[in-house]
Amino acid sequence: MLTLCDKLIRTADAYCAHVRRSRSRISTIIFGDGLRLDGIAQGKDIQTRNYEKAMLWFASNWPEALAWPEGVERPQFEAPAVQGAETAGAAA
Repeated sequence: MLTLCDKLIRTADAYCAHVRRSRSRISTIIFGDGLRLDGIAQGKDIQTRNYEKAMLWFASNWPEALAWPEGVERPQFEAPAVQGAETAGAAA
């Protein structure tokens, strides 16, 4: 079983290889810290929100010609909830 950190690094490495960018460059784009992904690969922890942020970034920037990494769930985007939508129908 892959850990979340394993899934993130597997995804990052597949993306980096395909777009020919370093892990450090992609880490800077996502986190504003070029050392973050390498740190995670070396065993440092990641907070849940940072994991989600990174995986959503990869999902929205994933090249069409590249298969999503096997064993890694691809995040699904949900339509944002419209505030007050529940009461709008009742008022009509």
